[in-house]
Amino acid sequence: MANEESKEKMEFKTSADFETSADYVLVKLIKNVKGVKIDVFDVLPQGRGSVSYEHLIYPFYEDNDRAVYQLQPGGYTWKYAQRRTYDHINMYNVQDAFFLTEDDLGQEIEIVADAGQVKATGFEIAGLQVKSNFPDYPATISDNPTDTAINVPLKQVSEVYFHDPRDFGPVDPDLLAMLGIEDQYSWGNDPWGRWANHGLVTPGFNPELGMHEFTSNEALFDFLTILDEYDNQKNGNDGRGFMHFYTAGQSEIGTDIYFALFTKEGVTTPEEAVALGRPIIFYQCQVHGNEYSPSEGGLENALRLVTKDLDVLDKVTILMCPRVNVDGARAATRIPANSYDKDFNRDNFTFDNAESRVVHGEFIKFHPHFFLDAHEFSGNGQYTIQMEQENGETRPVQHMFAYDFELSSGKNFNIPQEVRDLTNNVIVPEVVQTLSELGGYRMIEYTEQNSITGAGPVDPEALKDLKEYQKDELGEYVLDSKGEKILQESTNPSYDNMKLSEIPGDYFRELMPNSRHSYDAHGLQIAVNFLVEIRGLGIGKENWDRRVKTHADVCAEMIKWAATNDQLLLDIVNGAREKAIASGATYNDDDKVVLEVTQDYSEVRDFSAINLEDFSLTTLPVAFWNTQKATISKSRPEPTAYLLPKGMDFTIPYNGFKTSTDKIAQDMMKYDGAEVFELQPGTTVEVEQYKVLSRALAEKPISFEGYPRFYITVETQEAQQLFEKGAYVFPMDQLAKVLIKVSLEPDLDGSLFMFNKFGTDWQPGDILPIYRYVSDNPRDNLDLKP
Repeated sequence: MANEESKEKMEFKTSADFETSADYVLVKLIKNVKGVKIDVFDVLPQGRGSVSYEHLIYPFYEDNDRAVYQLQPGGYTWKYAQRRTYDHINMYNVQDAFFLTEDDLGQEIEIVADAGQVKATGFEIAGLQVKSNFPDYPATISDNPTDTAINVPLKQVSEVYFHDPRDFGPVDPDLLAMLGIEDQYSWGNDPWGRWANHGLVTPGFNPELGMHEFTSNEALFDFLTILDEYDNQKNGNDGRGFMHFYTAGQSEIGTDIYFALFTKEGVTTPEEAVALGRPIIFYQCQVHGNEYSPSEGGLENALRLVTKDLDVLDKVTILMCPRVNVDGARAATRIPANSYDKDFNRDNFTFDNAESRVVHGEFIKFHPHFFLDAHEFSGNGQYTIQMEQENGETRPVQHMFAYDFELSSGKNFNIPQEVRDLTNNVIVPEVVQTLSELGGYRMIEYTEQNSITGAGPVDPEALKDLKEYQKDELGEYVLDSKGEKILQESTNPSYDNMKLSEIPGDYFRELMPNSRHSYDAHGLQIAVNFLVEIRGLGIGKENWDRRVKTHADVCAEMIKWAATNDQLLLDIVNGAREKAIASGATYNDDDKVVLEVTQDYSEVRDFSAINLEDFSLTTLPVAFWNTQKATISKSRPEPTAYLLPKGMDFTIPYNGFKTSTDKIAQDMMKYDGAEVFELQPGTTVEVEQYKVLSRALAEKPISFEGYPRFYITVETQEAQQLFEKGAYVFPMDQLAKVLIKVSLEPDLDGSLFMFNKFGTDWQPGDILPIYRYVSDNPRDNLDLKP
C-alpha cells in the first residue's frame, strides 16, 4: 500500500527517445505534424455520443517530448490522435489503456506508441481525408477506407471477449489461384502476428493493407467478379451458376451499389426467384460506412455459398447487399459521405438518399421472408459498478460486457404477433443455443443505452413499481437540466420523477421497437427481422479475422435455421401476410394501429462481464427492461384505407425543401411497394379526420436525422370530406399495409409527420391532410379511377 503522501500526485511521461523506438515512422509522423495531440481520458471513451468519460488534459503535442499529469487510482486511456477535420471524422489514432492502483502512485509511467508500422509497406496511412490533411503525403497513396484506431485498448480483454471461431478448412486451390493467393493461411497474417489465422481470403485480409486499411469498393467489386466467374465455372449450367452478381443502382454521388442473388438454379430476376417458392432472405451489410466487419463477413458467406460450405440453396434464396453505404465506407464515416446529418439506418420512410431508394427498391421486388441487418457496436464500451468490500464499504470497479454479438429481433408491435413469436420465441433461442454449442459464442440483447449506472447490485423490490418516462401535454419527454429523461410517477412515492440513472441498482434497457430503424422497417413488410451487431466499431483491425468470422458464423447460422425450417418459415410468414391482407378490407375495432408501447422493468438477469482489475470473467446482476414484455399504451383502430388529397404542397423547415402529397404517394408506391389508387376529382367521402390538439417543433434544426423534430397530438372525428382535385387512396388489404399505417398516422413516432413531410405549420384546431376510411371494401365502394 502506498503511503499517504504519495496519494497526492501521480506522474507519467511520454517517451523522449522516439528516434530509437521500433515505431519510428509512426511516432515521427505524430511528433512533427501540427494538429496532432495526446488525449488522456478518465476511463475508456465509449461509443458515439457517450458522456461517461472525461478528458483530463489534451495539450497539442508538437515539439514537447514530456508531459506530466496528476492522476488518482483508477482507469485511464491515452490516445495519440490526428486533429479532426470534421466533428464526425477521426481518421486515425493510437490508443491504449492503463489502470492505476495505490501502489502505483508516486511512480512514472512511460507512454510509447506500440502499433508498429501503419501499413505493411511502411510509411503510408490511407484515406481520403488524410490525404487532404497532409498535403505533402505521397501522391501514390491508395484510396482504401480507414477506421479510427490502430491499436485498441485492453489486449487482455480479447482473450475473454471473443469466441475463437471455426476454421472451415481450405479454400479450393482453383479459386485461390483466380484470387492470386498462393497460401490462404499466410494471406491473413499481418506483419506483426497479431491476428489469429482462420484462412480467410476476402480482400480485407490482404497483408499489404496492414492494420489500418479496409476493403475498398474497387476491391469488393473485383472479389465478387472473380467469385462470380469461379461460380460459373464450377456450378454453371448453361452459363448460370449459383450466384448472380449485379449493380442495382448508384449512390448520391454515382458510386455503384452491388447485389448478389444466390439460388441453386442460378436465376437472375425477382420473378424467377419468387417463382421458386422458397423463403427469400435479404441480407444487407455496412449500412454505417465505418462498420467494416459486416461487409467482410458478407463476402466470406458469399464465398461459402458458391463453394458449398454453406449448402442451403436447395431450401432458401438469398439476396445480399455486401455494402449499402458505399461512399461512407470510402470516407470511413457512419453517415453518407455527402451528408452531415443523415443516417441510412433511419432513412426507411423518407427515402432522402439514393442508397436507401436503391436498397428498398430491391427489397420490394423480392418481398423477402427473412431480413438480416449486419452492423458493428463500439469496441470500447465500459461500465463502472460499485462493488462491496468486506468491511461493507463500496468501491468503483470497471467492467466491459463480454459478448461476441448483440442481437435485436423484430419486436415492433405493428408486426403481426405470430411473426414476432416465431422470431423471438423460436429462432432466437435455437440459433443462440447452436452458436453456444459451436464453442462458446455469447449473445446479449441490443440495448438502448450504456446502462450500468454504478449503483451496484439491483434490488428487485425497489424496482417493481417504476413506470415509463414522463411526457408533457405535447407528448414530449420531460427532461432534466442535463437533457436526461425523467421517469413518470410511480405507485411508490419515493420514486416520483426519478431519472433513470438514479434507479436503485444497475439496469439494462433493451432497444425499444421503433419503426424508423432499418431492421424493424423491413420487418414491417411482415417478415422475420434481425439486427446483428458484432464488437468492432472504432478499433481498427484489432482481432479483425475473429470479428469477421464471428459475423459470418452468426449470419450463416441464421441462414441455416431458415433452410432447416423452410416450411415453418413459409407457413408463418405467408400465413400472417394472407391474414393481414384479408382483414384489411373489413373494418374491425380489434384491428389496431399501435402508436406507443410502455417498457417497464420486468426481471433481474445475470450478464457476462470482464472485471478490468484482473481481466476475469464474471457475472453482473442487473435489472432488465424486456421489450418483448412491453405493453401497448396508445393505439387506435386500423382503417380500411387512408386518403391523401392530391396537389397539396409543403415546405420543410430549416432546409426549405419542398414536398407534396403527390411525392409522398409516389415514394410510397416505389419504395414501400404500396398499391395506390386515385379518387375521382370532386368526390365527397365519409371519413375520419385528424384534428390537431397540440404541436411542438424542436428548436435545434437538425435534431432528428436532419429534420427539426416535430411532435403532434390529434383526435379523430367523423366528417364529410370533399376532394376537389381527387385523392390518393391506400387500401389496407395489401402487403404494404403495415408500412402504410406507420407512415401516415401523424402521432406515431417515426411517421412522415415527425420527419416534417407534411410541413410543421399545423396549429391546434387544424384538420390534417390525411383521412381515414372506416367503411368496408374501399376498392369497391369508393369512386376510383379505372
